Amino acid sequence: MTKIFTLVGETNLPPSQEKILEFLKLHPYDVFAIKEVNEIAQTLGVNKNNAIWCFWALEKKHLIGKRRLGRNVYYGSLEAINQLDRELRKREERQ
Repeated sequence: MTKIFTLVGETNLPPSQEKILEFLKLHPYDVFAIKEVNEIAQTLGVNKNNAIWCFWALEKKHLIGKRRLGRNVYYGSLEAINQLDRELRKREERQ
């Protein structure tokens, strides 16, 4: 019999997605433009194309967040994206 918490707690991510997810969790107050993925990929030793796919896949699994601001797309931990949303709301309220 399988315990529910073991199913819910396991993400079974490929190693490259796991590396990127951990990197984003270590930067809870930073968001990264899609242009910066190459730098992150080099830092983590991940192929650039694989890194781009990993960001997409992690966002589709709701493990990270994504926001479009103007022409730019930003990715970050869920905490970072929530902080970005709060700051954008504050800015809108002041205007």
